Amino acid sequence: MIIGTYNPMTGEHVRVNVPVTEEQILQWQMGTPASVVFSHLKQWERDVILSGMNAGDWDDWETESKASEVDTHTQAA
Repeated sequence: MIIGTYNPMTGEHVRVNVPVTEEQILQWQMGTPASVVFSHLKQWERDVILSGMNAGDWDDWETESKASEVDTHTQAA
């Protein structure tokens, strides 16, 4: 199934083809943990469904967060 979601970092719409069913999506939306419903997926596939972000996006976010922390600490000193 092709899942469409939104990447909050880039503002882009993301589409990924993952082996899930509509029933599984509904189970997740109704509160069943993604780790249970999508246990057969790779971690990066679950990440894209949950957040709209892939591994590279998370790396970029982490780098930006660390740089921001350094800037904040430098300005406070």
